[in-house]
Amino acid sequence: ELLVSGLSFTFGFSLEECQRITDLGISSLAEGCPDIHTLRLAYCKGITDLSLQVLSEACPLMISVDLSYCLSLSLTGTTLT
Repeated sequence: ELLVSGLSFTFGFSLEECQRITDLGISSLAEGCPDIHTLRLAYCKGITDLSLQVLSEACPLMISVDLSYCLSLSLTGTTLT
């Protein structure tokens, strides 16, 4: 379980190559830190389109998300606005 409440000052995170991160972890991060501007998720094999949906809804200030080699994502998920 990821505890992220009270981190609204945070502007970016790198979770690159975190093999154990899942949609639940991304959901906790997004809901606890809605002011995130950048997020690096390269090589995170456990995230799916659900993570992108949550990020797009919970983090309105998001500018950049690195999804390189996130193999569980579909083309539909990467075109969310």
